[in-house]
Amino acid sequence: MRAAHRLGLALAALGSGCESFQLAPIDLDVSSNCNLVEFVVAAPGVQSPARPWHTVVAAAADRGGLAASWLLVVRDVGGIDQLALLHVDDALDTDHDIVIDAAPGLAGQFELVTGLAPGSVFLTQRAPGTFYIRQYDPYQVLPLVAASPNLATIAAPCQLDADGLFQSCDASDWFQDLVFFDDQPFALTFAPSSATFATEFTPTALDVFLSPTFPLDPNRTIVFAPSCAEQDLEPEDLEVCEALATERSYPKIASAGLARDRAQGLASLGLYREVQQGDEPFTVAEAPLVLLGIGMLGRPTGTLRIATNLPAPRPGPPSGVAVDPNASYFQYTAADGSPVLARASHAPAELERLDEQFEFPEGSTLLQLDDDVALHRVVDSQWEILKLFPDAPARSQVTRFTSDAAIESVAPAGLSTFLVHRDDGVADLVHVRCAIALAP
Repeated sequence: MRAAHRLGLALAALGSGCESFQLAPIDLDVSSNCNLVEFVVAAPGVQSPARPWHTVVAAAADRGGLAASWLLVVRDVGGIDQLALLHVDDALDTDHDIVIDAAPGLAGQFELVTGLAPGSVFLTQRAPGTFYIRQYDPYQVLPLVAASPNLATIAAPCQLDADGLFQSCDASDWFQDLVFFDDQPFALTFAPSSATFATEFTPTALDVFLSPTFPLDPNRTIVFAPSCAEQDLEPEDLEVCEALATERSYPKIASAGLARDRAQGLASLGLYREVQQGDEPFTVAEAPLVLLGIGMLGRPTGTLRIATNLPAPRPGPPSGVAVDPNASYFQYTAADGSPVLARASHAPAELERLDEQFEFPEGSTLLQLDDDVALHRVVDSQWEILKLFPDAPARSQVTRFTSDAAIESVAPAGLSTFLVHRDDGVADLVHVRCAIALAP
């Protein structure tokens, strides 16, 4: 009985708490936010028969509420579809036209990520074995500012046997994405599995040309591993815990959402992670939330948080991450199919479940606003936003956007701006902002 008790304590210690390194101090904004939003159509008909392109694949507004923006479009050139990146002014007249050397069928590999300066944008292309980043500035005569090599071909430092010694690993099929720490771009990568009890993240700094700096420096790799020493355990329980930790592995690690907090220079990453203990034939799924940034020593570091009181996740959508000045928000789907929404305050480190504190709209997903968060869905041909009021979730209110035709889909398009597609082939750029409401 005593051995079983020790085993239970050890397993509980491994499955809870946070695995962390010290981040630089975070300035918290404790001002209240709103609980209701309103819509402003910034660019009506950005996709329409009147435009010299027939499809807007993605967009990034220069500023929230203005029509000037970058558009990734597909257009007809002599009867052949062509993928192009355009910059349009407030009258939707094209002032920059860049042909993208990729087939229109690969348009889904591209993402427009807004830069810190108004109008600045990063165009990423991600696919297995492919990760390119290009930066554009509409105020330059030649708008292409920088272009990376294929970052997916760069090896990453990794530990294959948790002995503390780093080796060079092929990262071409790993997760790859662009993040920003203190305004500097980084290429973030992590492996889809781990044969040891450690989960490793490698953020590689990119210079002004978007070339990697010191890509194999092991000091840039952030290693999260369960720590028994941080648990309040008796010596014999500590010994059992450490033995179990060395037998743990993660056969599947996948992204469940990424939020770039440009204001604070942080990145929040949700994970779907399967845990295997020794030679056990089954795995247990968990949903860690990772906060990454620059630490006190000027190197990338972070915190990984797990809460055992949250339901186990299932893989796949819907899932996502969003941030406000005080916290990160992580949505995923539980194993039974129900939605889970949790909040992790930046300080202190804790996870709190929110979806049980209000009526969660069926089919809703997280929506990133300007330093604020909401839930949204397309329902009954309308776009519906429930503006979350985290301090009192029950006071969150719904606003609906309607149009002349049924709404089909909504996609991010820059700072609090969204590309809204209708079933008549027209798309608008719509800005979402706080409305005046907090009563009762």
